[in-house]
Amino acid sequence: MNIQNKIALICTFLLFTVILSGTICTVSATQDLQFKSLNNALTKSVTIVHTLSKTSVITSPVVTPPFHVTVNVTRTRNSGSSKTPTVKASQTIKKKNSPTIVEPTFGVIANEHLDALADIIGSRIVGSDGERKATEYIKSEFEKAGYTVRVQPFGLTTEDDENLNSQNIIAVKPGKSSDEIIIGAHYDSTGPGKGADDNAASVGILLEIAQQLKDKETPYTIRFIAFGSEEEDLNGSHSFVDSMNASAIKKTIGMINLDSLVAGDNLYLYGDKGIYVRDLIVNTAKEEGITIETKTAKDLDDPDGTPCDCADYTPFQEAGIPFAFLEATDWNLGDMDGLTQFDTSLGEDGVSRHTQYDTIEYLNSVFPGRINERLTELTKLFTYALTSSGAKKSGTQVDFINI
Repeated sequence: MNIQNKIALICTFLLFTVILSGTICTVSATQDLQFKSLNNALTKSVTIVHTLSKTSVITSPVVTPPFHVTVNVTRTRNSGSSKTPTVKASQTIKKKNSPTIVEPTFGVIANEHLDALADIIGSRIVGSDGERKATEYIKSEFEKAGYTVRVQPFGLTTEDDENLNSQNIIAVKPGKSSDEIIIGAHYDSTGPGKGADDNAASVGILLEIAQQLKDKETPYTIRFIAFGSEEEDLNGSHSFVDSMNASAIKKTIGMINLDSLVAGDNLYLYGDKGIYVRDLIVNTAKEEGITIETKTAKDLDDPDGTPCDCADYTPFQEAGIPFAFLEATDWNLGDMDGLTQFDTSLGEDGVSRHTQYDTIEYLNSVFPGRINERLTELTKLFTYALTSSGAKKSGTQVDFINI
């Protein structure tokens, strides 16, 4: 066994001990070891933490000299309480002769929310008890993070002429500027599955971003919206945009829509070059080494060239608000129209959304590690992008500064 595998085995064993003992485990790396071997070993090793009775896996960071890396995982038991154990995770990066920088371990919180929404609450069809429970959960989690929450109710009529009620859940983080970036994800689901990919994972990302940003300075005000009734004609996003006056529209720099992010083979960002929110995401992804393919807004249009009324960015687009839409799918498969998410031998002809295959259990069985990787990458991406001062806004155009 070479040194890389030995170190990886030791790291994994020590970290696994955390789960069994419920104590704190620290793995430290210094220049006393060969860094090439250490990097590979740390990349192979994983931190295993328990969240909501599920196992989440977070890849350890890669380091280069002269840095010291410490990965801390704390599993806390609530003595005498039936509450789920909580998990706090962070990584400490210290450069020689410099102050210690503590960074969050991204994706852990999003994974907790995914489990709660998709496995504990389950199906969240509009107007159902599941959707109402999801509303209460999301509102509570925003409030726990320190936000004042507004619930925006609205009525709707289904294709079967059934009158139902739903609601949007809104939290706002003030920024240096009162100009706003809206970031949203729908929380309802449809079909026989549990809506894990579509769209509990995106809501988990939204909630973690809100928590990560709460006490950080952001250049612009961030409005977080969990939309209801996306699966029924985009009622939630239409209701929100209909409530905006001319001033609110003018102050909105752009809308970022998150939908179906953990099942598909590749991440795609739709939007036109020069749009502030689109370019900010692209620039940050490059800096963080996150692979995202880009497509234009026109790529989303229907075959006849009319705009696709198919996701929550559409009402904002119709109101003249610039948008960026992020999803995971595979434009190289099927009819090459972006509707096939992965290999056609899996799921329902390469699709999990709106099917019985949209569950955490199924997606983990066919794509081990994909959910955790996406949650980690995307919470990190948006936390850094929305706190970035590396871009100057000029209308909808953006010039980037090397930082």
